[in-house]
Amino acid sequence: MDERWPTTIPEAVNQLLTILSPEDQETIHTIPQGDVVTSLHASVGAYIRNSFGLWDGNQALLDECQAHDADRAAAVILQALWEHVNHDTAVVRELLADLEEPEETWESPILRQARSTCDATRQKAGLPPAPDGADCPGCEASGECELE
Repeated sequence: MDERWPTTIPEAVNQLLTILSPEDQETIHTIPQGDVVTSLHASVGAYIRNSFGLWDGNQALLDECQAHDADRAAAVILQALWEHVNHDTAVVRELLADLEEPEETWESPILRQARSTCDATRQKAGLPPAPDGADCPGCEASGECELE
């Protein structure tokens, strides 16, 4: 395995962000969510498949993407890239829900933050209230979330 190959979705997204210009990232930002894979399949998707070793044995990244082939793994990474550029956690939740294996192996930093914060922030992220009814210090003191 090539040491330059990413083995996780966040590593793959971070590597893409280092090569994509701000203009490229803005273009990705303007692509509608449902069109990102088809719009980028032949360009960024080809780069992912070829440069990240998806055709050449990067089984760790295929497993991380819960994908059986390079095209599916590239699609997962493209969705994660779009989610990162657009700061949209709903994309990742839907993507993971659609995978054959329900086990989550990657979680958006935004979703991770929402999971560990107060119920007001969790509600904005589309999550149910915390089982313990956790509130941040601002919520406890004033009833308004300091994190918003």
